[in-house]
Amino acid sequence: EIFRLEPTFAATYLEVGGRTAPRILAEWLSATRDLETLRLVRKSVLPLLKHSESEELLPPLLRDLREEEVKETLTVLSTISDGFASQTIQGVIGDQVSSAYPGLVREWAAKTREWSVGSSAIVAVTYPPSRQGVDELLDESALSPGRKAEVLAVMIRNQVSAGHPYWLREIISNDVRLARTLLLARR
Repeated sequence: EIFRLEPTFAATYLEVGGRTAPRILAEWLSATRDLETLRLVRKSVLPLLKHSESEELLPPLLRDLREEEVKETLTVLSTISDGFASQTIQGVIGDQVSSAYPGLVREWAAKTREWSVGSSAIVAVTYPPSRQGVDELLDESALSPGRKAEVLAVMIRNQVSAGHPYWLREIISNDVRLARTLLLARR
């Protein structure tokens, strides 16, 4: 109840509440229906989140993220997670942010200075895992050539790890844009 009355206390509680604090806060975040309080807790806790706490806290913290919070949240998460280095963090962001706000994630990716391999992974999720998704990325003009190549490489890796769909073999064989994007990209 104290988190609802004083949302910024959540950050203090996380720092001084001991080993069970992340679990207790995650349970409270998952149960609360007060979206404004959730937003205020997210704003106070995200910048202080440690890697060891992020697996448990990130899914409930990102719940009901508003459109206007997406870019700022991605910037904060990129900073605290060493560029989305953890595949777990990439998965949570992919599920809860990239798939919900693909356009905003792409806008953020085109302009951010905090680019990393992890950034490529969360942007790749914004494109459908299909031929149309690859075509959409290849036609993308907002991303720099280097970033586009990295996102394309992640998309191909993700497809190959799930099998070798015919459409992917066909596009690799026949679409010169794919080879040009991967081979001629500069950062």
